[in-house]
Amino acid sequence: MIVKIKNKAGIVFGFVLLATIFCSSCIAAKETSYAEMFAEINNWIIDKVKENVEDTSINRSDIVIDQIYYGSFSQKDVNSQKESAPQKVDEILVLCKLQNTPHAGGLDRTAGLLLSADSMEVVAYHEFAADKVIINCLHTNSGENRVLFLGTTTYQGISTQEAQLYAIKDGKWIELPISNVDLDKGYLSFVDDNSLIVTTKEEITSPEDILEILIWNQGIGQFVLVE
Repeated sequence: MIVKIKNKAGIVFGFVLLATIFCSSCIAAKETSYAEMFAEINNWIIDKVKENVEDTSINRSDIVIDQIYYGSFSQKDVNSQKESAPQKVDEILVLCKLQNTPHAGGLDRTAGLLLSADSMEVVAYHEFAADKVIINCLHTNSGENRVLFLGTTTYQGISTQEAQLYAIKDGKWIELPISNVDLDKGYLSFVDDNSLIVTTKEEITSPEDILEILIWNQGIGQFVLVE
């Protein structure tokens, strides 16, 4: 399962979720208002990103929470060797925009901070650099989520795109091959959380611009072509 939290209302919900976890783990029991708790959580996340950020010149005010995902990323099952039923390890992936970065670092540079939902410890950290960063999380039947990054960068009027699929293992973001995805054919765009389209140009103006449609297959953990 993946719970995606985006936009203002969603971020508020995400902070409620984080507040619930913090109350049972990281924040000492004390009487605080939700506003104070939200501010405390926001500052705590910004501190963690600041501790890990590659460009140490980035200010805390440049770090802005953009999306929150709740699910299993670095582990699929625990106690899998025991007779008892496996239990899922839930984690929180917080995506933060790193604003006011130089063009060389990507105008839409985004930090991915993976936290343990039990201890709120940092499990893994990674930065995605491009002028336009789109990130989506994809579920697999094993219960272990994958992270897909689409990055578009424009230089002297020419746009180039990159696509990377990640697994998270032992605190590291591991690049995985992406079946059926060939950027030489055209531009990739998300249709929904599980579908991609390949188009002849970045801005679609007609159905004829669509070359291929790809659907995420949870069983094999790859995209497959729609015939």
